[in-house]
Amino acid sequence: MKIIIEYLTKRSEIRKQIEFTPDLFFDEDEDGFSIDSIPKYIFPYEYLEIEKEELILVSLLIEDGLSYVKRDMFFGMKVKMKQIIIFLLMKRKRFSNG
Repeated sequence: MKIIIEYLTKRSEIRKQIEFTPDLFFDEDEDGFSIDSIPKYIFPYEYLEIEKEELILVSLLIEDGLSYVKRDMFFGMKVKMKQIIIFLLMKRKRFSNG
């Protein structure tokens, strides 16, 4: 099983990754760990030793060979504004081409 949290902070332009073992990521499970095991924390950013206010993006990926779970979280007004601008530009390009 592969468990990776990738994150981007306001102080860096490079995404960083941390890989977790199932025993560090999930609560104890008598039946063994699976993709459906219960995480120790609700939000992926809670596993990081970084203040939430410093984060721009946190991405969680859990793979077990058969299936995967991916969860992305965006933080801050600047990120939301960039997403809106990109969406509007993409929409404008689509209408101006056809």
